[in-house]
Amino acid sequence: MKNGKPFGRRGADAGGRPHGQGRHRGDRAREEQVAVGTPRAVVDAAYTKKLFVPYDSVIPPSAKSFVKIQRAVVTSIVEGKNKLVAGDDVRDKFRTKLSTYLKRLGVKVVLGERLTERLAGNSFEKRTLRTDKGTEVESDVQLLCGGFSPTTELIQKLDASLVTREGFIKVNNKLQLDSAQYANIYALGDASNSPVPKRMFYAALQGKHLGAELALVARKAQSNVSKPFPKVEVVGTVLPLGPNGGVSQLPVVGGVVEILFSAHSAIAMLSVEQIYAEQLRAAQPRPVSCAGQRPSPPQLIPQHQPSLLPSAFETSDLDPFLL
Repeated sequence: MKNGKPFGRRGADAGGRPHGQGRHRGDRAREEQVAVGTPRAVVDAAYTKKLFVPYDSVIPPSAKSFVKIQRAVVTSIVEGKNKLVAGDDVRDKFRTKLSTYLKRLGVKVVLGERLTERLAGNSFEKRTLRTDKGTEVESDVQLLCGGFSPTTELIQKLDASLVTREGFIKVNNKLQLDSAQYANIYALGDASNSPVPKRMFYAALQGKHLGAELALVARKAQSNVSKPFPKVEVVGTVLPLGPNGGVSQLPVVGGVVEILFSAHSAIAMLSVEQIYAEQLRAAQPRPVSCAGQRPSPPQLIPQHQPSLLPSAFETSDLDPFLL
């Protein structure tokens, strides 16, 4: 909104500048896609500068006809566990870098606390929420970063003791149910309590491994599965911190590279992660750490506050993501 009038698609960008002023011509296509509108923005023009949520799915159906949020800033993260990215086996250096840059971006991180009020879903109103330790968090939008619960009813009926408190099926390192009575039943992927990362790529590797073992059993080359699934020493992780940067841990043969990356290299790194995961499977890396950083662009974390993508955080419970 500017001078009491809402911005049109060609009226101004999210920073309030008319299109074409102070911008390179190459940015015009991106600017053409800017459309800002929220109930608060109608009465508070300055608020439009802070908006960037690239997910239409978080907007209530009743508001989709007049609300299109494309720029917002995460101000607070409330995590019930005592560390960020708790579900991933990342190095301490990774979390240290993540915490450092979240602080630089002005994001308040609350660890080891849970909200006293159980949020039923995403909320779009100005609220002050309180944690079980008395911390107050004020926000305009509340987004839930949900985890998952495996479907384990069948195993519950067989033997309830084979399901962990968190709902995962207990298995040994050969992916068999952790019971001599049911050693001919296997669980892999998200359903099992295997320490292997809960990711599709590793689930596929588990499937190939188990298939090869069962093929030997079918050919009577062995009576049962014999080889354990290889231990994953280093988990490849790419965590975006908005459109201009992020923190990454990539496994390589001989160690692990932890870097701060630019948005332009994010897609390449996702491809590299898969390539290195193949190398990891073929030759387990030694637990040696080294740090690296792209030489350009010289400033990977911008001065303005970018958004955090909610999908970047994987948690085992519903933790709020507050804007």
